[in-house]
Amino acid sequence: MTSPFSKLSDEQLLGLTIDREARGESYAGRVAIGSVVLNRVDWGQAHKRWGALYGNSIQSVILALEQFSWTIDDPLDLNHAGAVEIATDFDAALKKPEYQWLESNLEIAQGLILKTIKRNVSALYYHEVDAHPAWAKGGTPSQIIGKHYFYNSV
Repeated sequence: MTSPFSKLSDEQLLGLTIDREARGESYAGRVAIGSVVLNRVDWGQAHKRWGALYGNSIQSVILALEQFSWTIDDPLDLNHAGAVEIATDFDAALKKPEYQWLESNLEIAQGLILKTIKRNVSALYYHEVDAHPAWAKGGTPSQIIGKHYFYNSV
């Protein structure tokens, strides 16, 4: 079965990722989430084995298996359901009040891709401050922005 997200442009998919991962965050927090995705693209292109697992393009990084929880097909996950609704008709979603941040997040995505917005973290990983993923155990965040810890390595 084809992912509902695979038909989105790079800008739309990155904007949707920022929206789903950093809703309610400051501008800096939303830029940081987009920066991590692009850092992973660069890392995947420079390190072929890593790229084969975790991606080397915007689409392959975001849609890599279980890298972003909102992409996991879980009927009970409202974040995933909202993402599917947006992906089904991105232009219509831009006009819906419940997706009020989507346009701003799309603009951030476009700016990051076009390099008119500078990346603000060098991290490859992040998690919310209230989460305690096993991969982060013993790691030291390189930055804390809003409600997210960012890591250069784990």
